[in-house]
Amino acid sequence: MTVSDSKLQAESLLVKLSEYRTACTDTINSKYDRSSHFVAATMLVKPASANSAQFQVQGLNHFAWRCKDAEQTRAFYEDLLGLPLAHTVLEDAVPSTGEACAFAHVFFRMGDGSYIAFFDLGDDKPAIPDPATPAWVNHLSLEVKSESDLTAAKERLQRAGVEVLGVVDHHWLKSIYFFDPNGIRLELSWRALGKAYMD
Repeated sequence: MTVSDSKLQAESLLVKLSEYRTACTDTINSKYDRSSHFVAATMLVKPASANSAQFQVQGLNHFAWRCKDAEQTRAFYEDLLGLPLAHTVLEDAVPSTGEACAFAHVFFRMGDGSYIAFFDLGDDKPAIPDPATPAWVNHLSLEVKSESDLTAAKERLQRAGVEVLGVVDHHWLKSIYFFDPNGIRLELSWRALGKAYMD
């Protein structure tokens, strides 16, 4: 390929990229509800009939993260947030890889039957955040039943000395934000407009 051909190919790619961005912008603008300041994401979601996979993901089983201290983590999630410690696994090797590594794997059950889980590797080391990612980006959002539950949770956390941000009004969602002892940013949220708003 000559330099001229490469230049033409690059220019063609730029034109296609520009057209794609314009189309995306037009779609977003047509879906944008200026009264709610919320961009509807339905344009990105295929209907169920368009799913070519031969299986269906039913929901969350568990989200797992590293913790510095299993007891400190248990006190936060069970005693403060009210999620019961449901299961503990103690192993000397990693089942998936066979790697020799002793660990405790603890599971806390949420109201819908899914779990938040943690690995304590016994070395008192926390997970290291990505320095290239702002602290507000990666977070786990947990849902409460009502606005009064959200208020009660905020008050309980603050009485325990946890710094809480919010209540933040996202129009369709009201949230509070805080960090667990492992540096994980958590969000407790209540769907102000109901579950149908996201469907």
